[in-house]
Amino acid sequence: MAISETSNLLIQSMQGVHLYHFGMSSCSQRVRFTLEEKGIEWESHPVNLHLMENATSEYQQIHPKGYVPAFIHNGKLLLESVDIIAYVDEVFDGPELHPKNEDHKREMQKWVDLSNENQWCLKHLTYELIFKKLGHYSDPKEVDYYLTHQKNPELLQFVNDFVAGFSDELVQSNINEAYAFLKALNTRLGEVKYLAGDEFSLADIAAIANVHRYKLCGLHVEQYADLMQWYDKVAARDGFQRAVVAWEPR
Repeated sequence: MAISETSNLLIQSMQGVHLYHFGMSSCSQRVRFTLEEKGIEWESHPVNLHLMENATSEYQQIHPKGYVPAFIHNGKLLLESVDIIAYVDEVFDGPELHPKNEDHKREMQKWVDLSNENQWCLKHLTYELIFKKLGHYSDPKEVDYYLTHQKNPELLQFVNDFVAGFSDELVQSNINEAYAFLKALNTRLGEVKYLAGDEFSLADIAAIANVHRYKLCGLHVEQYADLMQWYDKVAARDGFQRAVVAWEPR
């Protein structure tokens, strides 16, 4: 797990558990789900991406790349969701979210990594199939504000591409990648109860955030019977309801 170096005195002074996050961010959902499963009290610092709060100088002093989430524990800063959930599981008391069996632990890490690698595809489809319909980045003044204040070249390029309109080829490529991910999950879940084996783990937490988003995007997740059986089981957990459903817009 990667603890980020920071000279920010505010971060260094923050005690307890703090999470800078956005309700509809799948990476934020993973972290909230993990915190809920571990039974950890945490202080919420919402960062509204629709209002472009991740482009403010204040937030970029917390997360230099302007992404969410950002996690602080007693002055330690972590910025990647997969690092955060591993840190939370290792450092805090509560139910263990990793298998003891080494083979199963490697399997868990495999699916955590695959879910994380799928993130850029998920981001493109979220913007194209959900946020575009909501008029996100449709106001030229808002776009100008974001492009002027956001310092991360990767996010600047993404927003420029989104405003210009993703090509049909790019959208279709991402849809194909999403279905390949869902199919791989379905194949695995035809063999085991949970992604790492018999035990619920960080692999399930990492993957269900993506699957849930693809359902919201309108992809035909229901065609995968074993995946849907797993999804219904994991989504019924109290932690998922508090960490994901409760933060979605009504």
